[in-house]
Amino acid sequence: MIDSELADLVKDIAARHGMTISAYMRALLTGAIDAETNNSFAPIVLRKALIYSKLRRAGVALLPLSLLDNCNPEEAGEQVRLEGRKLGALLRSIGVSLEEALDIILEDSRIAIREKDKIVLLPPTRPSEEAIRSMVEGIAESYGAKVSKEEAGITLIMLEEARGHSS
Repeated sequence: MIDSELADLVKDIAARHGMTISAYMRALLTGAIDAETNNSFAPIVLRKALIYSKLRRAGVALLPLSLLDNCNPEEAGEQVRLEGRKLGALLRSIGVSLEEALDIILEDSRIAIREKDKIVLLPPTRPSEEAIRSMVEGIAESYGAKVSKEEAGITLIMLEEARGHSS
């Protein structure tokens, strides 16, 4: 059962798009079913889409990893880390937690292992992985997370320390 306040909001949204409530709900449910059919949880897909939309308006763009493979990690390293700090500040300002930010950035990544209270960044094997790693470190630093370099090229990002800073 949908309460009247929610129904009024949906009615207003549908009208803003020039749609009937029925047409708007059909489009919304069709999108949700499409997401679920593709093994994605629809509410998370919508949340990510909202975050991506806000980031695009701030000048952030998705780019192919192959482009990063053609950059020189030594030259780009500190600049990428600085951009990560800026991106982290932006994400924090729009209400995205560090864990959510890193889940989005590292989604389908082969450079990280997610543990309960930390993220383990594995040693990079390609320039794109080095760039992503530097960006992730910058993002984590902007949230106040402890980032520590361990032996064998492993980096740990402690999530517990950042939880107090991101609120």
